[in-house]
Amino acid sequence: MARMIRSSFEGAGEETADKIAQALAPFGMAGYDGAFVALQSEGGKPVAEWMGQLAESIAALGEAIITKG
Repeated sequence: MARMIRSSFEGAGEETADKIAQALAPFGMAGYDGAFVALQSEGGKPVAEWMGQLAESIAALGEAIITKG
């Protein structure tokens, strides 16, 4: 998860991308696992929708980390 997040933010510089990846990897894993638990509980949404929301959330949080400095 950290590697995927890091690669998404490489344009912000290696140090910043590492900082974002380390900060958000646990959140990403929790969201990924949670989507599949929800799928098992018949939550009604397709898992692709949850993955899209998770990706958007990680992107927004990463951008906030960049802005915050």
